[in-house]
Amino acid sequence: ALVDMHAKCGLLIESREVFDNLRVKDVVTWTALIGGYADHGYGIEALECFQLMQLARVFPNEVTYACCLKACGAISATEKGKEIHDVIERKGFLKTCGLVSNTLIDMYGKCGYIEDAYVIFSGMPERNECSWTAMIAAYAEQGYVKEAMLLFERMQWEGMGVDKAAILCILSACSNQLALSHAKRAHTYVLETRFGKDPMVQNALVTMYSKCSSLYDARKVFDMFSMRNLVSWTAQIAACAQHGQGDEAFSHFQHLLNEGHVL
Repeated sequence: ALVDMHAKCGLLIESREVFDNLRVKDVVTWTALIGGYADHGYGIEALECFQLMQLARVFPNEVTYACCLKACGAISATEKGKEIHDVIERKGFLKTCGLVSNTLIDMYGKCGYIEDAYVIFSGMPERNECSWTAMIAAYAEQGYVKEAMLLFERMQWEGMGVDKAAILCILSACSNQLALSHAKRAHTYVLETRFGKDPMVQNALVTMYSKCSSLYDARKVFDMFSMRNLVSWTAQIAACAQHGQGDEAFSHFQHLLNEGHVL
């Protein structure tokens, strides 16, 4: 539990110290450390620990493999990811563990292997919200706007509940100057859900319109905010700065300071 706590808090040195002082290290302990490294972007360290775990003759479980796949995605270690894919397929985890399948989709998406990600997604016996979101995120990661939007709409047609993670993924996918029509469709959907007033979603909308080169729409969304925090102001300042509106950006910065936000 100490290994896991320190790892989740990002205190990886402390987590490793506790781990190294343990006389007995089981699969749960190894997985906690590997997961900590993977969650904080230390993919190389995570995979090194995975190798040491195998040398210690401790057998990985489904969660261990999911953590390793996450590590592979973080550092684009495609070959290692494919190697792990072969192992979990032989063990039958793709049919029994949604976590492993979802993480595999995410890994292939981050590494740019969209077709491989979709093969996993389409072959899943059951898909939950996380599965759909992982595939949408994979498309978004590689700039496949049309495909991401079609999958997002199909997700709704099949009666899946759309959560905030899926909405943020589709807004990210539409953050492209050639995707303004898709962006407006996504925005229309957001307004029809309970997430329309969510600060994180609103900030994502401002960023999306900015990247679509529609400063007017970005400002329109920003002006509708019921509450503005530091992230909200920063998103709007960035939108102005990216489009050469220096005076407008500085004006927003002064408003930010006047409202008492601490930088």
